[in-house]
Amino acid sequence: MVKNTSSETHYLDYDPLGRVVRSKQRTNRVDYLFAGATGTLPGYQWSPGRQLTWMRYPSGREVASVLDDAGRYRSVAKRVIGPADANYFSVTAFPLWSPGERTI
Repeated sequence: MVKNTSSETHYLDYDPLGRVVRSKQRTNRVDYLFAGATGTLPGYQWSPGRQLTWMRYPSGREVASVLDDAGRYRSVAKRVIGPADANYFSVTAFPLWSPGERTI
C-alpha cells in the first residue's frame, strides 16, 4: 500500500514477475479500481523489459505505449469510451533520441 494525506493505493494482484496488474486507489473515501472492464481482468500490461505498455483507468480510458526495438517509448495512444460507445484514439509520437544525443 502507498498512502499520502489525500489518497491511498492498494496493489491487488501481481503477475508471475511481480509486476502490478490490478490496483485500487481510495481518494476522499471513494474507491477507484484500475482493472480490466470486468474488474477481474488486468488493468496494467508490461513488456518483457518491464516497461508499462498498457493501462486502464477507472473512467474506462485506456492508454497504450509502443516501444522501439531498444525498449524506448515510441508513442502513446489513448482510447476513450464516449457516449453510445463512440470510441476514439489519440496518438502522440516521440522522436527517437535519448537525453544527451540532442543539443538545445
